[in-house]
Amino acid sequence: MSRVLTSLDELAKLPPQPLLLLYSGGLDGTYFLKWAQNHTIRIVALRVAIGDGTNSFAEANANYFGAEYIEIDASQEYYQEFLPAAIHADALYQNMFPISSSLTRPLIARVACRAARERGIDCVGHTATWKQNSAVRLSASLMAQDSDLVIASPFVRSHIPREAKLRSLQEEGLDFCDDPYSIDTTPWARVIESGPLEDPRVPPAEDVFRWTRPVENITADSVEIRLKFDRGLPCGMNGESASLEQIVNVLNDIAGLHGIGRYSGLEDTPFGFKSREVREAPAAAVILAGHKALANATIPPDEYSVRSYLANEWTVLAVHGRWFSHLARCLRECLAALDVPVSGEVSILLQPGIANVRSVDAPGCFCHSSLAMPLDEAIASFDVGPWLAMRSLSDMHTREI
Repeated sequence: MSRVLTSLDELAKLPPQPLLLLYSGGLDGTYFLKWAQNHTIRIVALRVAIGDGTNSFAEANANYFGAEYIEIDASQEYYQEFLPAAIHADALYQNMFPISSSLTRPLIARVACRAARERGIDCVGHTATWKQNSAVRLSASLMAQDSDLVIASPFVRSHIPREAKLRSLQEEGLDFCDDPYSIDTTPWARVIESGPLEDPRVPPAEDVFRWTRPVENITADSVEIRLKFDRGLPCGMNGESASLEQIVNVLNDIAGLHGIGRYSGLEDTPFGFKSREVREAPAAAVILAGHKALANATIPPDEYSVRSYLANEWTVLAVHGRWFSHLARCLRECLAALDVPVSGEVSILLQPGIANVRSVDAPGCFCHSSLAMPLDEAIASFDVGPWLAMRSLSDMHTREI
């Protein structure tokens, strides 16, 4: 079973061995590189790129502290496996905002385990703090992938203020801006937390946002888009075939210009308290709106009800770091199967702050006007009385009791 080291003191006592560090170039990871160099721990810094290309800043910082730097692009896995699962589930955490890092953390862990095995490394580390759900998501995913790993999660119990880390790196001449926010960016969402955002009574400042414009400043005309789905996944836009990656990139730009996809909410943490997060997810807002409308039109009521329950259960598992659990895998397969009839085209009007679904065109639509069967004639020849009586039998029985 995996051994988990949750403090810098524990890590310092580890026998000499290389450590593969999940590294994005951020403040926490770079501070750890300095600490590791001071404790003569050999680091292989791994950055997993998901739709954002290379990062010369991260590579330069890793090299500065004597770490070997490797970068692996996992965009293809993300768009083929991880993001589709979220779309099939209409994955909104607490029914409020699109999940984001819950999708990338298990992917990063899987890539890290492959890289560690290839290099004969038995210890994999990350720098998530105890306040961040990523600490659980990464550690749990690493353990699920390789139960023999030593997992280093030193900032879970070793608390070092962000300001102290910043000063330490500035003393090295490294150019880290004095930004109070912690930001995690994926193709599906840009998530911002910490600093002034920790107080839910304070509205987020406008400088927090990068992908979306404030609604009051939007001068662009409303624009209508046509989004095509096949088996529950986007496959075209405005009459042209396109990959999921292309559609996400285009919609992030277009919907962001219309101020669509701003979310603010409190996320539960493993320790019971809530952490405020602000996120921008323009493409997610549009795609999920279209997917929900098409699913509602093409899935029978009983299946739709079960699907909604299963989707919520899967979303909770993903958020809690259980992507690789047997239950989560079964739910993903079931949700994809339930989405088989979800094919067609949705027309969505992008207005300031709103993605408004205007029409649905689907071969399998259950709408009265879409069915080939002449329902008016069928109902006229059907004795509805006994059926209505049976439908209300339980209500009549309850009234008599």
